[in-house]
Amino acid sequence: MRTCVPVAAIALAAVACTVNSTTNNNGSPVTGDDGGITATPDSGTPDGALAAADADDGAAPQAFVRLAHWSPDAPAVDVCFNPAGGTWSAQSPALGQVAVAPDGGAAADAGDAGDDGAASATGVTFPSVTSYLIIAPGTYGVRLVAAGGDCSTGLVDLPSVVLRENTYTTVAALGEVTPVGTDQALKLGSFTDDVTAPAAQIALRFVNASPNASLAQADLGTGSLVVGNGGSPSLALPFSALFTGVAFGAAGAPAGTDAGAVDANGYLAEAALAGSTLSVHATNGAQDTTIALNDVTINGGSAATIALINGVSNGSAASAAKLLLCADADDSSSTSLFAQCSIVSTD
Repeated sequence: MRTCVPVAAIALAAVACTVNSTTNNNGSPVTGDDGGITATPDSGTPDGALAAADADDGAAPQAFVRLAHWSPDAPAVDVCFNPAGGTWSAQSPALGQVAVAPDGGAAADAGDAGDDGAASATGVTFPSVTSYLIIAPGTYGVRLVAAGGDCSTGLVDLPSVVLRENTYTTVAALGEVTPVGTDQALKLGSFTDDVTAPAAQIALRFVNASPNASLAQADLGTGSLVVGNGGSPSLALPFSALFTGVAFGAAGAPAGTDAGAVDANGYLAEAALAGSTLSVHATNGAQDTTIALNDVTINGGSAATIALINGVSNGSAASAAKLLLCADADDSSSTSLFAQCSIVSTD
């Protein structure tokens, strides 16, 4: 369990974070034992459970916040939380304050895990998502900083985010530090998360985090499309949209853009998925840009986010758009720095 608490200073407030125990054997954002979300044939697919918060931690008001590193050209990053009335020079980067594990090892391995993301002792790399930190409810400024640095100099700021009691929030680094062509520039976005689903259903959210201008609006649905002989899309498996017209930096909207009722946090209540095909397409694209997730299983009772990431406009295979599948659950007592996420497909 990682706890962020305001630490009193003379006329100032600082944020410090500690961890009871943190281990991560391979630097990968894939952790746990039974998250109820699987996809094949990707060998890095999550197959583990996300631990619930300790009951003893409920005495004081708590909010929960995690960092998603979805900026493809940003360095390893950390995050700072500035309570109202504080100054950045009084703050400490949250992940840099994560304690050393009990066995004397670093809180997370510092090795390079390639496209699956990695962690250093003080930050995370693209496209990792941390597990939830526990923080006092309140209004905060948020600053993305380079790992190993302090809070005085940031890469980008989010001026204000309200972290309410017993709510879960993802703060995401989006866009590019050095935009290619008309790609989107670096910014921070915040998303309020669901961590449970309606009985016997799943709660599914789609976030468009690709900076590529050609994917400025995107659709997610079941089935897939292929380009026909004449260059226009034709049906391979019947495509049925779940979310349509989702703009960069946004989640599916609660009105008028999906196949059903989407809640205020962007989650669609759906039947559980078993070996299903999902795909993402540019909205009203002249050419089909299918990015497919094959054999996806999301068990009933699970909340999950599918994020469209990468897709930098430089034409290289390494910059291809990807789909990241994350289990959304209270993992604030987990011994891993990472949420349970995995890249499950590329275009």
